[in-house]
Amino acid sequence: MSRLMDFPMRRLSENEKKWLKTKMKDDCPEVADTAREIYNVCFPYAERNAIKKQLVINTLSFGVHTEVYDEYGNMELVDRHFTIDRKSRVLTMTDFQTEGVEQSVTLEGGQMAKLLR
Repeated sequence: MSRLMDFPMRRLSENEKKWLKTKMKDDCPEVADTAREIYNVCFPYAERNAIKKQLVINTLSFGVHTEVYDEYGNMELVDRHFTIDRKSRVLTMTDFQTEGVEQSVTLEGGQMAKLLR
C-alpha cells in the first residue's frame, strides 16, 4: 500500500505499468481498489478504449429519402436504401423510384474499412 500511495504521477515505464496492472488483481481488495484508482488517473481513457476495441460493425443499413438537385438545377426525389455487409464485402443499393431495382458492388478490404470508419 505504501508503494501505491507514493506512486509517481508521470509517464510510466513499461515495468511500472506492468506492476500496477498486477496490483489491480491483488488478493487484498484495498490494494486492488487503490491500484485501479491510480490506473484510472494515469490512463483515463483506457477503459473506454478497451470497450471500443470490442465493437465491430458487421452490417450497416440506412435509407435516404429526400429531394436533391442535379447538376442542371432540376429537383429530383431520391428514395434509396443502402446495405453494407462487412463479411461478404458487398454494398447494395435499392432504388425505390425505379420499382426496387437493386445494384450491388463488391468492395476490397481497404475500401470497406475506409467506408465503415
